Amino acid sequence: MNVLHIFNQLDFSGAEIMYVDAAHIFKKNKIKLFALSTGEKFGNYTNQFKDSGFKIFHKSYNPRYLVLSYSGLRFYFFLSKLLIRLKIDTIHIHRSDIYFPAVLAYFLRIKCVKTQHSVFESRIITRYIGVLRRYLTRRLFGLVFHTIGQSVYDNELTYYKNPSNRINNWYNSERFFPSMSQDEKKSMKENIGLPAESFVIITAGRCTDGKRHTHIIQALSKINDKNIYYLHLGSGIEEDSEKAESQQLGLSGNILFLGNQNNVRDYLIASDVFIMPSKFEGLSIAAIEAMACNVLLILYNVPGLRDMINNDDNGYLIKENVAELVKSIKHVRNNPLDCNEKITNAFNYVRSHHDIFINTKKVIDLYAAK
Repeated sequence: MNVLHIFNQLDFSGAEIMYVDAAHIFKKNKIKLFALSTGEKFGNYTNQFKDSGFKIFHKSYNPRYLVLSYSGLRFYFFLSKLLIRLKIDTIHIHRSDIYFPAVLAYFLRIKCVKTQHSVFESRIITRYIGVLRRYLTRRLFGLVFHTIGQSVYDNELTYYKNPSNRINNWYNSERFFPSMSQDEKKSMKENIGLPAESFVIITAGRCTDGKRHTHIIQALSKINDKNIYYLHLGSGIEEDSEKAESQQLGLSGNILFLGNQNNVRDYLIASDVFIMPSKFEGLSIAAIEAMACNVLLILYNVPGLRDMINNDDNGYLIKENVAELVKSIKHVRNNPLDCNEKITNAFNYVRSHHDIFINTKKVIDLYAAK
């Protein structure tokens, strides 16, 4: 089976990482992998796609232009030729704002799957457009919808009236697993340049307004403990303003802006708590990876994050404000033994619900279903 994945850019982000990690499983099941980048550039994760066995292509497309515009016709003419030349059996759309490949797939007798990765809600007027295009592409052209977690599934069904196949995001258990000993944890801290007895907070994700990393910076300022450090993995448009705020609050020595890292596990093993104060998520792979490494979670109670915590038995789900974040960090800092059961439950949870082999097999079955 030949499968073409359509992304925006091939960037260092959740879906791209997930499918690169699972490439060997797809190939073992006799699936040839192709990826089309439709953003302005190929993306910063291009080499990883190549190394994992994807054959990659790039054709920029801005869906603000109509399908029948010159730009739209050029893109879809290119896509049609590519589908025919590669003898594609299934198109898998990951880009949120394009649906028309389902029409091409229908006429070329190719299966088309579209993954909804997040819980975006449209404005009142455009909501009805969203409902209509989901309905038409599903009923008239056979587009199969896939959602990555319970919040996204519920949002598609209740907000857009769109039924879907829920298959949870997965993590790579060969790359993310608990530390072997306390010595490894101390060693990782020392390698990063942190005191062995320091208390370490970590986040992993792009610097955007929606991630609200500033809440963590403000919380650290209020706690005012010089032995608490914050490992900030990821980059993005808000990075400079986050750095500026940390300097203004006198936290420059306690916050390490580390950018994108390939060896994420090393930083997780060095950490005591993973915090995600996002406005919303689809289903955070970064949080899943933290659970797999036995790092305690503090998450805001928002769509996509509340899917992962059950009655606080495998982490802390808190209200969306800095005061609650301060309270939770202090509690975890001062009561480490209270966290052990939650950490164990979290590890068992991700093994049961986010296994790479089980969930990849479900995607393969979705491709094969009539």
